[in-house]
Amino acid sequence: MKVIRLLLILVIINSSSCNKPKYNLTIKFQIDNSEISINDDFKLYFLEKKDKLEAKVEGNHVTLPDFSENAVTAVYQYKNYKLVFEYMQVDMLRIDQNMNWTFKILTKDFDQLATSRNLGPAKKIYVWEFNPQDHGEGIEIIVPVSK
Repeated sequence: MKVIRLLLILVIINSSSCNKPKYNLTIKFQIDNSEISINDDFKLYFLEKKDKLEAKVEGNHVTLPDFSENAVTAVYQYKNYKLVFEYMQVDMLRIDQNMNWTFKILTKDFDQLATSRNLGPAKKIYVWEFNPQDHGEGIEIIVPVSK
């Protein structure tokens, strides 16, 4: 009987250690290139059809939820700022290394963006920067906002 209890305890300890994320995903937030301190004061969630999946926030690190769809709408929210990125492919969100994601609001200096895209009459731009920490190149998702 003691052996069975010991085995159960080992299984529980092992399964709880397997749930820890293998890689760190760090979140940053900037407004016009000024970094804002966001520790534990932001939300990151994903909309799948009718479901809202929230990332677990610890300081400025997050653990992503399990996705059941191939594409989601991602929402980053800090105080009264809400950045929405539609039709994000889930494969882009899954990480295989340490990663920094920087969410930005730009209201000026749009020339700093590395894009040939016509931004039209944008009053501000939302940017989601993916910065791999171990290997590979980063990318930016750009959403012009005309309001």
